Amino acid sequence: MHLFFDEDGRPFLLDSEMRWELELNAFLTRMSIVSGTTRSPKTWRSYAYQLADWLSFCENVGLGWRNVTELNIATYRNILASEASFKQVVRSNAAQSITNCQ
Repeated sequence: MHLFFDEDGRPFLLDSEMRWELELNAFLTRMSIVSGTTRSPKTWRSYAYQLADWLSFCENVGLGWRNVTELNIATYRNILASEASFKQVVRSNAAQSITNCQ
């Protein structure tokens, strides 16, 4: 999945063969244009990156995003949580190293 942004910062997705994904782009369009409740391009960007990450996970494990199960979602959630924990440990260790050097 490839994520792009138009000149106004509105996101859109193309699949791995650079084809337009109707349902996914309808969601992104509704979020950024139609509903009007999400006006910030930073929010559009954040939503789009998170959606693209989820779709990449589905693609990497050979799962069509329309066919996900609760177990697939839990697996993705656990991967995100373990990545966040790892980043927190790295930051903590880096802060401790800086403190020890002073």
